[in-house]
Amino acid sequence: MTQAHETPSMEWRVLSDMVLPPGRAPDNDLLTSGLLVAEFALPLERPQVLLRAEGEAQLSLYADPEAGITLTHRQGARLVNHRLAGALPALRATARVSFRFEARSGRWRMELRVIGSPGHDRAAPGVGAMAIRVAELQVARRANALLWYGLTEAQSLPAHAPWIGPQSLIDTTRGPVAARDLAPGDGILTLDEGALPLHRLIPRRLPARGSFAPILLRSPFFGLTSDILVSADQPILISGASVEYLCGTEEALVPALALCDGSLAQREERRPVIEGLALDLGRPALILVDGCCLMSHAAPGEVAPRRTLADWETTPLLALLGRVALRHVA
Repeated sequence: MTQAHETPSMEWRVLSDMVLPPGRAPDNDLLTSGLLVAEFALPLERPQVLLRAEGEAQLSLYADPEAGITLTHRQGARLVNHRLAGALPALRATARVSFRFEARSGRWRMELRVIGSPGHDRAAPGVGAMAIRVAELQVARRANALLWYGLTEAQSLPAHAPWIGPQSLIDTTRGPVAARDLAPGDGILTLDEGALPLHRLIPRRLPARGSFAPILLRSPFFGLTSDILVSADQPILISGASVEYLCGTEEALVPALALCDGSLAQREERRPVIEGLALDLGRPALILVDGCCLMSHAAPGEVAPRRTLADWETTPLLALLGRVALRHVA
């Protein structure tokens, strides 16, 4: 199967708080193969059921700070427990549980990932997996600690999926155009190569909480005339004497999340689901977005047009930069 981050978009069968059109029923209520994923806030103070779906079948995701994660699934007289043993980290972080299943073979694999703390990650395989009923998960009950959950036929989440808000104004050969109004063939103005034709718009539909929470870049910083919304991993071009002093280069790319200080940029979690767009120009390029300079879509393995700073480089850089220096070089 093609990996999720290589496909034009990820199709969710269920995504928490994503409302289906009135009267629409799932195309196929029984999903025999796919991925159930949930993110929750650490630390957990007590054992609790994070997610429970009840109906003809029953499914629940249980987390115990000392014992680990258990996914219990009942269909008729059959009951199975899928376990990922081990104490949960007692730190303030976001944890992600991923349950990959294949009902025909019965094989499953459960993984726990602590975002930002890979030393706590672990996984366990097993057999006995059953198909999951889509409709029941759409009305599942959840604990306050659960940030979001989703069910998809894909086998993995996007590993790298930068996007910009559909209303963001993109500089084109016909003037500023909202990203949602662009069409293949439009000339997109870039910092290095002039106008490049747009190959395609890649839609993103992702949860707007937990590790996928978007970032609001604030005006007038970064050269912006108005606030824009981007993904946490959207590379942004910054420049100035401070960048050259610390990094040995006049310009560098920084993921939006690294710029969050509550003033220059901040996490935006007021909505449960976010729609974004990535611009594919055939290769990574620096595009102009309302005065800010962002990197366009990059396929896996493609080289960015500027050096991307490591996490450890961004903290001293932001302290030295000063807000007026957060701009791109035109």
